[in-house]
Amino acid sequence: MAASAFINTPLASCLANGLGSLCGPAAGKSGFNPGLGHHGLPGLGAGLGLGPGMGMASGLASASAGYGSTASSVYSGSVSSGSVSSGSREHSISSVDSILSDMVNALSGDLLADSDPDTCLHCGDVLIGARCSSCSEGMPVLPLPLPPAPLHMMPPAGLASPSGSSRSTPPAGVPAPAAAAAGRRPHTPRSPPMCDQHPGEVLRQVCDTCAATPICAVCVKAHRGHAVSHLKLAVESCKMANMKYLADATAGAQNMRERLEHTHKMVEAVEHKSMQVVSEVRQASRRLVAAVEARERELLAQVDKVRALKSKSLLMQTEQLRSLLQRFVRLSDTLRETLQHDDGVEHLVAKEKAAVELAQLRAARANLSSGAAPQVGIPFEDDALLFVPPEPVLVRALSSAGAITSSAYALTTVAVGEGLSRAVRGRPAAFTVHVKNHLNEVVQPGALGGQDKLEAVLISPDGVLVHADVDDRRDGSFLVVYRARAEGPHALHVTLRGRHIVGSPFHLVVRSVRSYDGVRAPAVSFGRQGAEDGQFLRPWGICSDRQGRLIVADRSNNRIQVFRPDGTFLFKFGAHGSGPGQFDRPAGVASDAGGRIIVADKDNHRIQIFNAEGQYLHSFGEMGSKNGQFNYPWDVDVNAAGQIIVADTRNHRIQLFTSDGKFLNKYGWETASNMWKHFDTPRGVCFNPDGYIICTDFNNHRLVVVEPTFRNARFLGSEGAGVKQFQRPQGVCVDADGHIIVADSRNNRIEIFESNGNFRSQIQGVDVDRPSGICVTPDGNIAVVDFGNDRVVLF
Repeated sequence: MAASAFINTPLASCLANGLGSLCGPAAGKSGFNPGLGHHGLPGLGAGLGLGPGMGMASGLASASAGYGSTASSVYSGSVSSGSVSSGSREHSISSVDSILSDMVNALSGDLLADSDPDTCLHCGDVLIGARCSSCSEGMPVLPLPLPPAPLHMMPPAGLASPSGSSRSTPPAGVPAPAAAAAGRRPHTPRSPPMCDQHPGEVLRQVCDTCAATPICAVCVKAHRGHAVSHLKLAVESCKMANMKYLADATAGAQNMRERLEHTHKMVEAVEHKSMQVVSEVRQASRRLVAAVEARERELLAQVDKVRALKSKSLLMQTEQLRSLLQRFVRLSDTLRETLQHDDGVEHLVAKEKAAVELAQLRAARANLSSGAAPQVGIPFEDDALLFVPPEPVLVRALSSAGAITSSAYALTTVAVGEGLSRAVRGRPAAFTVHVKNHLNEVVQPGALGGQDKLEAVLISPDGVLVHADVDDRRDGSFLVVYRARAEGPHALHVTLRGRHIVGSPFHLVVRSVRSYDGVRAPAVSFGRQGAEDGQFLRPWGICSDRQGRLIVADRSNNRIQVFRPDGTFLFKFGAHGSGPGQFDRPAGVASDAGGRIIVADKDNHRIQIFNAEGQYLHSFGEMGSKNGQFNYPWDVDVNAAGQIIVADTRNHRIQLFTSDGKFLNKYGWETASNMWKHFDTPRGVCFNPDGYIICTDFNNHRLVVVEPTFRNARFLGSEGAGVKQFQRPQGVCVDADGHIIVADSRNNRIEIFESNGNFRSQIQGVDVDRPSGICVTPDGNIAVVDFGNDRVVLF
């Protein structure tokens, strides 16, 4: 450290009291050697308040010029007032040089040599991170030492200033210390915080690494290498944080008051509306009193039920809001009292407690809001309660006259769809919400109020919120679509008017896009040739329902078998024949969003539909070439809208139907003049996520991709065993990522393409013989019917 930064007390006193009497008015002209660079103290003159260009001696002489010489000095002889003799001046100069030499030795030698480089030169305390733990008071370390204030020479008592005026003295009757303290703010001394572990040691710092633990100079050794800060700075930081927490708590309390007031008003509005509806019901009843007494009781019961449910919801919300309000007020009072005290440790403790309490309050408020903005804070219910009077013509039907309608009610509203249980990262996932009122009736179009807001928020494992798109279908239902941004377990919050609907929050798992690289062997294999349960005879079609069950068309056994995802047999249905629920060599099979099982009853030239348990529902189609007729329908698939696509193999076309079997459209040799023998015996068929239909052109060894309009088509592949070539392709499917997966039958392999037709990978070299039907399970596995080996394999 530069010597110019330190002037010890005895030396400063010597300079102040001794040099002033040695340097006469003429000292400024004495010609002292300017600067003291030869003495090893460059810049010391500047540190002592010398003027520009002045050396040490000239600076001191100038500083004391004009001072009287009546005071005695051990370095000087007798000096006359206002002048100095030549001999005395030479003796004074010699004495000054002696003093300066001693000062140089003290500052550049003993003072610096005796100092420990790891201790403070002011107080000897340990230096922590280049700052003194005792006297730096947390001041920032400067790159270079600042020059000290100028050192003014003090003349002996009674000497006049150079101008002849006497030195300023305190006012009469005022002691010198009191005068020095005049103008200062009074300071009440307080005892510093002491260390509990080391008696007598003052807490001066805070270890940030150890959760803001106050430490003393002895504790520093146990916290070596940790991030530390000065106690005063930490206390000030905590005060600022507590002030912010106080503001948050105050705002939270105000928000609770406003919400509580709003809820109280809604309670009154519901009661008012209820009484109004009761009055309307009674007025109508009086007009038809003879015939409507029974109906009146029923209607009033419905009113009372709605009122009770609304009141119960609002009163429950009132209690929750009141509880939160009390907690916010208590926290505000505690923080306000803490900020009035000056105990630094208490602020540290208060900060931690306030942070935890506020976090809990925010979480409670967020759960209460359930997705709604906390500032909005709408009540759980509204005052929507109307009576619909009967028409005059319905007087004869008094048993059903009148009706009670209400707004949407979260606790009766339900959601259905695959998007509630699984999703693929970056891909759209969807589900449908059916909104119902307090009477568990579907809310009619137009009955939803402006505040009947449906919200869906997906919360990722790291707490990131993804707001879903909600589309009102105007039929009492909403289509909700979202895209997950991360993998892993997620929580899906679906709220109506800020309240969770039935089943919410839903828990689902988001997986990444499936990679098929490196697949060399089946993960699961089940089945063998036979007619027993779990055995197959020339199977062809396969599909997976929403629960992951595998449904297999056991063709030559004329039945459908259903298995768990691990291949465990569940049940079977069907037998040989042409009656309802009977089959003649069934081939393709599919499952829709409702769990229905659609079967291509190939040799009966029809499509049969069953429920999820295999019970027959209905069928459509017959042999022929007209619209809605079939000639050996081979495969079938269904889209999200419930539409059914059928590969009408011997008619060399595909046909599209509604969910109940009404003909919609077709594509094939009939619809295009150049399609004769260019669409030869289609086998497998499926939808892709964009509505395109992909089918295997069996005898042309390629894929045909038909546009949703059924007007144009594109072709993919050619005959062969190379990349993007096929030999008698059979089943085809599309996974959740849009990959096209093809059972390349005679090449005994599975080929996988991007959605744009670019080759991605293939599964080859495994023991499969003429793979036929193929599907993708909800878990992303590829399930393949190993036709030649009478089994099913999963990759």
